[in-house]
Amino acid sequence: MTTQTPIDELDTLAEPGTPTQADAVATLRQVGDELRAQRRESRRVYSAFMFVAALALIIAMANLVAVAVKLGSTSTKTVTVTAPTAAAPAAPAAAAHASAVTLSEFNVAPKPTQVASGAVTFNVSNAGHVQHEFVVLKTSKPASDLLKGGRADETGNVGEIGSVLPGQTKTLKLKLAAGHYSLICNLPGHYAAGQYSDLTVK
Repeated sequence: MTTQTPIDELDTLAEPGTPTQADAVATLRQVGDELRAQRRESRRVYSAFMFVAALALIIAMANLVAVAVKLGSTSTKTVTVTAPTAAAPAAPAAAAHASAVTLSEFNVAPKPTQVASGAVTFNVSNAGHVQHEFVVLKTSKPASDLLKGGRADETGNVGEIGSVLPGQTKTLKLKLAAGHYSLICNLPGHYAAGQYSDLTVK
């Protein structure tokens, strides 16, 4: 059994020799051919779009995997410190009233880390490449436990030098009571990067 399209049915309905019907049939056939051509073109465009979309998805997934791998690879640094053995116990030295403090990225290095109570002088040098500050806090907490939000909690602030530029040395003189102190740089990101140290005042 042969199925007829509406165009074929028009052929059977058209009376021979009628120019208007023949023109209409030809026009309908032309429209049908154009529709089939447009359908083929839309399929081709759809296939191309799907190919490009699949390629974009593959590239996006590859980028996500690369970022995940990069974030997942963390480097750890282990430092082992061996205490020197002493031949004989030495007499305790008198605690100093001054401490030389070196600031750098991202470190606070006081020498000595124990000073005598009373008048204390901090000679603060910036050996780094960016600006730092020097803040002295009287606190019972270790210097590493002061983070509050994005910066250290400065409760117990007894004195500070607000800006120490690279290569600069500044002096801070304070009267300190016995106890535990934290020495920090609290510029944005510096404390969180590890720029702090503990100080004992006896």
